[in-house]
Amino acid sequence: MKNPRLLSISIAAITGLGALGLPALAQAQASSLEEIVVTARKRQESAQDVPVAVTVFTADELDKRGIREFTDLSVNNPNVSIRAGANGAISNTVAIRGNVQNDVTSQIDPAVGTYIDGMVVGRTYGMNGSMIDMDTVQTLKGPQGTLFGRNTTGGALLITTVNPDVDAGVTGYVKGEYGQEGTQGFTGAVNLPLGDSAALRLVAHHDERDDYLNYQDGTDLGSHENQMLRAKLLWNISDATSALFTAERVEVDSVSTIVVATQPNDFSFSGMPNVGGVFVGGLITTPAVGSDQKQNAEVTTLNLNITHETEWGEVKFLTGQRDMDVNVNLTLPPGLGYTIQDKPDLSQFTAEIQVNGSFLGDRLDLTSGLYYFDEETNEDQLTGTYPEIHTVLPFPVFLTGILMETQMKSMSAYVQGTYRLTEATNLTLGGRFTDDDRESSGFNGTFPGGPQRPLTWQGDEREFNYLVTLDHSFSESLMAYVTTSTGYRSAGANLAPRSASPTETEWASFSPESIENYEAGLKSDWLDGTLRVNGAYFYQDYEDYQYTQIVIDPSTGGPVRAASTSDVTIEGFELEATVLLPADFTLSLSYGYTDGEIKSNGAALPNIPDVAYGVTLAKAIALDAGMIDLRAVYDHREEFYTAVGQEAPSTVDERSLLNLSATFDAGAWSATAYVNNVTNEKYIHHITYSPASPAAAGLFGLSFGAIGLPRIGGVKVAYNF
Repeated sequence: MKNPRLLSISIAAITGLGALGLPALAQAQASSLEEIVVTARKRQESAQDVPVAVTVFTADELDKRGIREFTDLSVNNPNVSIRAGANGAISNTVAIRGNVQNDVTSQIDPAVGTYIDGMVVGRTYGMNGSMIDMDTVQTLKGPQGTLFGRNTTGGALLITTVNPDVDAGVTGYVKGEYGQEGTQGFTGAVNLPLGDSAALRLVAHHDERDDYLNYQDGTDLGSHENQMLRAKLLWNISDATSALFTAERVEVDSVSTIVVATQPNDFSFSGMPNVGGVFVGGLITTPAVGSDQKQNAEVTTLNLNITHETEWGEVKFLTGQRDMDVNVNLTLPPGLGYTIQDKPDLSQFTAEIQVNGSFLGDRLDLTSGLYYFDEETNEDQLTGTYPEIHTVLPFPVFLTGILMETQMKSMSAYVQGTYRLTEATNLTLGGRFTDDDRESSGFNGTFPGGPQRPLTWQGDEREFNYLVTLDHSFSESLMAYVTTSTGYRSAGANLAPRSASPTETEWASFSPESIENYEAGLKSDWLDGTLRVNGAYFYQDYEDYQYTQIVIDPSTGGPVRAASTSDVTIEGFELEATVLLPADFTLSLSYGYTDGEIKSNGAALPNIPDVAYGVTLAKAIALDAGMIDLRAVYDHREEFYTAVGQEAPSTVDERSLLNLSATFDAGAWSATAYVNNVTNEKYIHHITYSPASPAAAGLFGLSFGAIGLPRIGGVKVAYNF
């Protein structure tokens, strides 16, 4: 633990607040931990009864933890890492148990499926704007290749937003926030009944933050602005049938910090912020980033969910459309040049029919369905580089250009059933058949005067995935399970031709990824329900594990992101524990260990910290006027590297973050004071390594990373009506 003494002091401080002798202090201790309901198997079940490794954040927990950004969902979530993508805050990459797609290029599918209100999010652009008015967030660990079949070799994130309520009357809230670094935000939500059978929920949100990296040359980086409008209409057509329609519009603008240059083998950032120059190739240069760092994403989502209840279960029809426009401008550090990425008219369409029911005297729970996914992506990228004397030339002298259009169609059928062998033992069997078709076309070339090559690629894959799980309840408070399952992630085309030959007509490609997962876990409650301990051990055997890094395009000599594949193994375990302590303290612990290696040479896998753990201590104080919630959240992640074969210049140092908050809840009103990153730790969350390009003569390979947020304190006020 990087700063255990500070954590101890913070915990002691919170403990001391509970002993101040405040008037009318309630002495009653919560009798037991609350039951949490999940939909990890597309039906409502207790989290302690479902034989799936799942971490759940309820609406109350999300609010008290101050979770607002998508990346916050990885805090105290074992073996889960969520970070901003190479395009800055407008995009994110998600890793679970070491399986990650560490780039957000639209040609490569994510390893973790993200779902909002049952609809898959094929590309995680604009997610920060969608993290508003949430009900629950469930993180399913390990491959979910049967029930959630859209590229879920690593796991799935199930995000549910608050639905309209016909019986709740006119209710809602307004929230405001103000903090350091220009942090400010506003959220408003209202529930409007429309007669006896319908209701409308409207949500509006805006938040922004100023640049938090301020350089001596006048360069400022790190600002963002999010705007979101959401409308959800619920219509109870009859006692058995309901329809829920959602429309959402998100706009995200950010100025990236991914371009901050680092010195090879030295990522301490001891001089940050206010760095006047960077050492590169024997020269001291300024970052030279200016206003070229802006990124923008505009996302429109439409979603329809129709549910019909029957005597034996329910039938659901889900369909949705998600349209995105993305623009990215990045200066290549340190003043090497720039890249412009335009991803216009990204779109996806999904449709699914689900059937959930109980049969054979409720001894068999069955879930089945048909699924369709159609995605169209467009990616234009122009990269310009300067020679080493770029301080003299005001324009790039070498340009590479890429244009690729891809259409992906996926169809699948699935079925999964749980049969109660005895009162205490259940057997679950599942299977899914998937048919994927992907076509890519476009060109790449060099400018001026270089060849421009039309290129195509086509892939057609069929895959069957299965799941077998046996669980046994030794008592009402102890359940253990063993499971074996498989998962699949589709192949695709890289943003470079197969070879440097001027007659080459096909994009380079990478193989589909497949996984065999073996897992054993337990769910348990102890000490009359005041102690909860859940854990799981897993072993994963991958064929053609997919990961990306920057390579040199053989046809242009310029840098380009490309996917590589290797056969790998990953094993590890995760542990979560929550205990109710005397005097209304609650202590939560999380620990995740992941060990992955490439089979061919035994090298460690990129982008995987071996160890990550977290501690949350909360103290509840009851007063005549309301409730006080004091909370300390500590999160630690070990170091990792990001580029195979370049471990030293791409190593990301370990980091430890401590967040403190105090919330006073007086019924209709509540106020929160918070300080995030209390120690003001300077850290980076990712490093990209770019090998030397022939176009940049005299320059060696470069590392550049993204610096995380500094200490930020603020206040939030909410009024519920």
